[in-house]
Amino acid sequence: MPSCKIFIESSKLVPDSVPAIFNEILIEGLEAKGEHAVTAVVESNYVEPAGCYIEIICNKKPARTHEILQKLAIRIDETARRIFQIEDPITVRILLFDEDLMSGIN
Repeated sequence: MPSCKIFIESSKLVPDSVPAIFNEILIEGLEAKGEHAVTAVVESNYVEPAGCYIEIICNKKPARTHEILQKLAIRIDETARRIFQIEDPITVRILLFDEDLMSGIN
């Protein structure tokens, strides 16, 4: 299940529709039809310089190439900049994990 954490300055207005918008982008961008995505918005004072930082966590699959992940990061950045009215580029970090490794740990 992909997840997205949006760290945003407390002074920024966050519409109620933000989680649904980013969930849809995640599912579409990661080609994860049938999966659920979780998006959380966290107010933070440590999001320099743009006032926003986004972290995406998803499982590693062969179909999730660098090109697909790069397109997703660009779309997330553009959407966040438009919604939160930010002019500077936003840092989008994508973390991939291996399900086999996670199953072995549990």
